[in-house]
Amino acid sequence: MDGDVTSGTEQNSKASGASMSAGEVLLEFLSILTKHRRFIVRFVFVITFIAGLTAILSPKWYKSSAVVFPVEQTSLFQGLENISSLAKNLTGGKLPGLGTNNEIDRYMAILKSESVLLKVIDRFDLTRVYEIAAYPREKTMKELLANTEFEITDEGGLMISVFDTDSIRSAEMANYFVDMLNDVNSRMQAQNARSNREFIEKRVETGKASLMGAEDDLKEYQEKSGMVIIPDAGASGIMALAEMYSMKAKKEVELGILERSLGKDNPLVAQTAMELEEIERRVAQLPEIGVSSLRLYRDVVIQQKIMEFLIPLYEQTRVEEQRATPSVIVLDRAKVPERKAKPKIALFTLLAGVISTVVALFVVFVLEALERLRSIQNGRFDQLLAAVKADWLGFRPGRRKDAAPRE
Repeated sequence: MDGDVTSGTEQNSKASGASMSAGEVLLEFLSILTKHRRFIVRFVFVITFIAGLTAILSPKWYKSSAVVFPVEQTSLFQGLENISSLAKNLTGGKLPGLGTNNEIDRYMAILKSESVLLKVIDRFDLTRVYEIAAYPREKTMKELLANTEFEITDEGGLMISVFDTDSIRSAEMANYFVDMLNDVNSRMQAQNARSNREFIEKRVETGKASLMGAEDDLKEYQEKSGMVIIPDAGASGIMALAEMYSMKAKKEVELGILERSLGKDNPLVAQTAMELEEIERRVAQLPEIGVSSLRLYRDVVIQQKIMEFLIPLYEQTRVEEQRATPSVIVLDRAKVPERKAKPKIALFTLLAGVISTVVALFVVFVLEALERLRSIQNGRFDQLLAAVKADWLGFRPGRRKDAAPRE
């Protein structure tokens, strides 16, 4: 009788946990841990041991890295006057669209392209290495990308890292990525240089034809008039006019190259087009020279100024097209790693210990809560438990929902 009274008192005191002090709550927490200490210790030990053993027996993965930097690109407009101030400010004198950030982005796009990935796969027979049977091309590329990292360094370079179970193969794959990057990027630059050369070459041919036409008109006028034109008073004005037309020709060439390199929707292309419109507006406002002889001489001078700009630019594009230099600077080639990169046994074991401890505590407190609930309303709890067991949590066929216990 006394035991029943004591048990009822303990149950009532436990049921009124809201009135427990902080010390009592801590003591209750420690008592639960003490009560289930054997389960907690054994559960954590077994899970941690299994995780550590799995990490030890897992295949060792090695990481090998190579670091590359973009080669400083020469600009077709470098050294020329009257170039867009915006282009100079944004690119430091280099052709817009070939800055460091854009170069790195292009490198990453090349390295992740299907053509490069397939060449790496074929070179190292990765479908067999990764033991892929179904959808070999698609799954092998995904596996290769999962084992490869492309990271931009703080110094502005690109680090190419490859994970593999073979340390030698990991270094060879990283270096092969670098070789493929150099090869593909060099071909892209050569194609771009050839496109620029063909564009400027057409402009040079047009300029030559215009110059020859102006010279023929001047010669014909001199033969008909019987006098040689030696402008004096209008010479300075003609030269200023010729400079404006030369500036216009430069801006037209610049706009054409920018459109081919960046596309017509690029803000820098729009800015250059606005500058060309402003130059054309000023040219249209220049006074016309009324004397026919001076007008003919002016046309010759203008075309000569334009050719003085186009010929050196054309020669530079020919040099750029024929130049065979590496497109990337290899700062560090990948070396065979001496130590494995993963799995990290200590870290893996530590995480397993922490997670298993959390799971064990959760299980312990759930069981304790169910045990106390059962002690408070034993009959009701047994009815609910019987209903759940009767149809296996609702998965057993042929059981009706009205089998649930009633009050």
